Amino acid sequence: MGAAAPAAIDRAARIADGFNPTSMSLERLSAAIERFRTSAARAGRDPGRLSIVVRAATPLTPSAMGLGRPFLGGSPDQVVEDLRQLAALAVDHVLFTNVRQPPLDEQLDLLERIKVAADRADLVPQVLDEQTIN
Repeated sequence: MGAAAPAAIDRAARIADGFNPTSMSLERLSAAIERFRTSAARAGRDPGRLSIVVRAATPLTPSAMGLGRPFLGGSPDQVVEDLRQLAALAVDHVLFTNVRQPPLDEQLDLLERIKVAADRADLVPQVLDEQTIN
């Protein structure tokens, strides 16, 4: 269940199979995931059995972005650095939606570059793109 407001996160923790927060700063994302897991435990559920799929609706770019780059956005190398930080939150999957909407070949190339760089960094995210699953 997607949720952002505190009451919605608590509701997702009580009734959903998992949590699907949208990308935000690492700090806000960390707080939302912590709230979800704490609320699930309070509801008598095992937070470790509930999946967390972060939706990264961000710009993915061939080259590095400068100041103002959103978390989980930018070049493949920048995204992998963010995934490295995200690993501490034990997220199950990251679903990328490239808000730039470049041609499909470019999107697939960027996702492949993210996957290769993540593999090299010993990160094993499940990298999905809405266009590849539709």
